[in-house]
Amino acid sequence: HWCPLVRWWRWLRACRAAAVLISRGCHIYSPIVNGHWLCTLGRLPWSWDFWRRIDRREIVSSSQVWVLRLKGWSKSKGVKAEMELARSLQIPVRLIKPEHIRTSKHEIGIDAAENIARMLPLD
Repeated sequence: HWCPLVRWWRWLRACRAAAVLISRGCHIYSPIVNGHWLCTLGRLPWSWDFWRRIDRREIVSSSQVWVLRLKGWSKSKGVKAEMELARSLQIPVRLIKPEHIRTSKHEIGIDAAENIARMLPLD
């Protein structure tokens, strides 16, 4: 996304979801969680063209691909490509609503993020 605050909001939501899934025993890889700070601090590109190769390696070795349906997810070039790749490899794709993985112990900082999100062009 072109707006850094939208990227931050999505990263925060993805981190929360990843924490919940990991606490439930899932082994996960999240491109947003893993890539956000690498792009920010390492000045790596945000583009799908850059991350395609890395994400492909992760998807090929996955038993499932779960897509967190944050606002704007369906417009993401990378998400679309990841889903297409998974399906072409006959890897199941699950669409997950953020509210389906809520747990109170992982809500720290989310209220602030939701307030900021109301002011952002998330789509």
